[in-house]
Amino acid sequence: MDYEEKLNLTHRSYEAFNRNDREGLLQLYNADCEWDMSNFAGWPEKQVYRGREGLADVFEAWLDAWEDFSYEVKQVVNLPGSRVLVVGYGRGHGRHSGAEVELGPIGQIIDFRGGKILPVDNYTDVEEAQNAAGLSEESLNIFDKHAFGAHGRSK
Repeated sequence: MDYEEKLNLTHRSYEAFNRNDREGLLQLYNADCEWDMSNFAGWPEKQVYRGREGLADVFEAWLDAWEDFSYEVKQVVNLPGSRVLVVGYGRGHGRHSGAEVELGPIGQIIDFRGGKILPVDNYTDVEEAQNAAGLSEESLNIFDKHAFGAHGRSK
């Protein structure tokens, strides 16, 4: 999968997430996908979600806690092979408190297989995500970078 294909699929997934299009989002993931929250500090639920059913569970747990929530991608770094590193920010209002919250920067390492997203590893520490991706601060200039904004969504 070339960088443009990875970038396009990444962009489509965040757009679907921000529209709260859960079905459309799930269709972008491989049936054997995995969503790993074990490096996401403070995540109170399961650490790893498997398959589209597990993915639906994590998205439901996440999105139902918010009155509105959107994720803005600031950078997509092309990694060797079929992976990218995504860095961005989340912003929303708590469903019960109404408090405005901004999360980030957040790192995600996304891998692709057969034109779909397979595993996603989530990090609250972007430096930790960079290290897991095999990048050093200096090596970031070697890889292609592309930033794009995502549209906010409201329920």
